[in-house]
Amino acid sequence: MLFRWMFSDRPVDVLSPKAGGTCIGNSSSSLCIVQFNSIIMPEMTYFRLVHRAIDLYNEGKLEEALHLIEKFGDVVEGNRAQILNFKCCIASRLGRTEMAMNIMREAIVGTEYWYPYEYLLQDNDLKSIRDQKEFTDLAEICREREIIARKEVRAELKLIMPLERSFTQSPWLIALHGNGDSVALTEKNWHSLLLQGYSLAFPQSSQITSHETYTWNDLEKGLMEINSHLNDLEKEHDITGGGWVLSGFSGGARLALYSVLYGDLHPKGLILIAPYLPEIKEWEGMVRNLTRKGLKICVLCGDQDSISFEAGKEVKRILDEIGIPTMLQVVEGLDHDFPDDFAQRLSEMLEFIHN
Repeated sequence: MLFRWMFSDRPVDVLSPKAGGTCIGNSSSSLCIVQFNSIIMPEMTYFRLVHRAIDLYNEGKLEEALHLIEKFGDVVEGNRAQILNFKCCIASRLGRTEMAMNIMREAIVGTEYWYPYEYLLQDNDLKSIRDQKEFTDLAEICREREIIARKEVRAELKLIMPLERSFTQSPWLIALHGNGDSVALTEKNWHSLLLQGYSLAFPQSSQITSHETYTWNDLEKGLMEINSHLNDLEKEHDITGGGWVLSGFSGGARLALYSVLYGDLHPKGLILIAPYLPEIKEWEGMVRNLTRKGLKICVLCGDQDSISFEAGKEVKRILDEIGIPTMLQVVEGLDHDFPDDFAQRLSEMLEFIHN
């Protein structure tokens, strides 16, 4: 299943309740434990839908996963190519070959999406339809589109101007999308800052994996792209005047930290949301050198997040030992996702950084 290498293998429970709470700590370090309200339920989002469906899939509840996708797949705002892919995979796995082929045809012919050719030929979920001639024809179409997409893809940067202010008057926040998604899928999480006068910059990786799906797996290449974007920004905008902040979600948080550790970047602060940091032990020596950069660091993760929870605590432990001002927000009950009240928490983290 394509989702298995695009998203976390520890999905968010779509029924997780909404968060609320406060942070505690002093000026140099704080810890935020967020208590959940068990009555208020969050709205369905694309990532919650995908994560919950993967959870059901991993539990062997294929019918329930298919029902969930059919119920919300046309409602949520997200990557429809991947929603159709998931439906196709489950239908194929259930032996509903006609349904699976109809979905695949809709995705590739009807809407001109594409999926990695190698994935189509190797994924076990598609085994029941792989011997059909139409499958072979559709896979060939994807192969051709993939070649073109990989040839034409470029690193991009989207800028959004705050209301009633110019770029030169605003503090800047640069936000990196996660692996398996895109600027289009994640930028709205940061839009609340426009009302606070921030200018926002959203780098889009050139490492394309599927239709409108990108990753930062090649960290050095990602760092080169971030440096290039910063150079372009500095030619026309004063991004250092208000003290710019570098942020990222999951694999984007990994690149953000890597860029500060191994690149010549000097943000005022670093915000790591559900950071995917498999190398945190290897990077500890470099992390301890951050005292020379004079920045503050904020980490937000859920206590149910098997990907980022332990890494987030490890980052705070190291930073506390060397005296770097650090805020760790642990959201109780949250898995690998943005919390529902992220706008409020983001404001708190930026206040911590700037004050």
